[in-house]
Amino acid sequence: DAIAAMFVKGAVDAANVIAENVSANKAEFVEVMNMTAKNLGMQNTHFVDPAGILDGNESTALDMAILYAKICERPELLELLALSSYVLPPVERRERLIIYSKNTQLSKESASFNGDVAASRMAYTSNSKYCIASLMNYNNNKIIAVVLKAEGSQFSDTRKLLEFAKVAAAE
Repeated sequence: DAIAAMFVKGAVDAANVIAENVSANKAEFVEVMNMTAKNLGMQNTHFVDPAGILDGNESTALDMAILYAKICERPELLELLALSSYVLPPVERRERLIIYSKNTQLSKESASFNGDVAASRMAYTSNSKYCIASLMNYNNNKIIAVVLKAEGSQFSDTRKLLEFAKVAAAE
């Protein structure tokens, strides 16, 4: 449920809870994140917090594509990245809770819905602005589009990148 909250809603508190339960503390978890990034070949990435939202986190579109591709290899994570909402089951102190993604390209009811997108994760920080990584399955290929520092809509930029990928794949 914490991973779902992190992937669907972008819940920073869920990222911190995961970090504190997987490692001795958040700092140790971030060290593992940075080691893992280097092992994946993410040469231009450095994390300073579990959610990757504080000033000092650095990355590139290529590195984010590498990370997103690795995440998408896990069917259970790919399934979460395709959701526009998620139901957290009831617990002792509250009834069930529905969390919604702000990623409207995943919602069929939205004007920015993009049927080509099989899975997607968006983020925002003051330094990197609106960012998004999206996966499209096309002609038996998995194509990943990453948009960083979107000034307008990261959704329209994603649509343009995926349309370009279709044309390039057809040639």
